[in-house]
Amino acid sequence: MAGHTLLSSRARNFSLRALEDITEEQAHALFVKLRWQEHDGKQECPQCHHPDHHYVIRTRRQWRCKEKGCGATFSVTTGTKFMDRKLKFKELLRGIVIFVTHSKGLSAVAFSNL
Repeated sequence: MAGHTLLSSRARNFSLRALEDITEEQAHALFVKLRWQEHDGKQECPQCHHPDHHYVIRTRRQWRCKEKGCGATFSVTTGTKFMDRKLKFKELLRGIVIFVTHSKGLSAVAFSNL
């Protein structure tokens, strides 16, 4: 696989085959880790920015803030370009890897045919 010269060695050695071995839960956990990387993957309410007062809604992969007066429900994609996504996290991750590791970028038409 041809990679861009500015990519790190870790990114150049990443393969789509390695991505196929992860589960949907692991892909979600990776999105969580990347979204809140400044807090080591600890979630923070996007409205009140309080990192500790929330609980998990496991069936929907969401969190609800317990801060008085807030009560916001949020997910890992709230406030991002992926907010209205229809794809699974594993499929999103696959698309991101293909887009980022392609040597000259990828057009939207070529990307939609993957």
